[in-house]
Amino acid sequence: MCNELIGGFGIGSKSPFSFTDQFTVTAWQSGGRRIYNMFKNERLEPQVILLSQSKSKEPDGLEVSVPVGPEKFNDFNITVRYSKLV
Repeated sequence: MCNELIGGFGIGSKSPFSFTDQFTVTAWQSGGRRIYNMFKNERLEPQVILLSQSKSKEPDGLEVSVPVGPEKFNDFNITVRYSKLV
């Protein structure tokens, strides 16, 4: 049964912290757009701050933006290519 479940456990929302200490989440829902900054506080605990809120005509959805330096581009390219083969 576990292999049939997706989401709802809270792990995915924190997974970018395995790569970086800060990232941005943009959420579109019910005609609104909210941008959040996700970061680790001084005790390395995940925190969230609402940066902006506005009206939007975009469909509901979620965008997670994780900063990646050029030194990691090749690692991501290899991972994506490998995952397509599996």
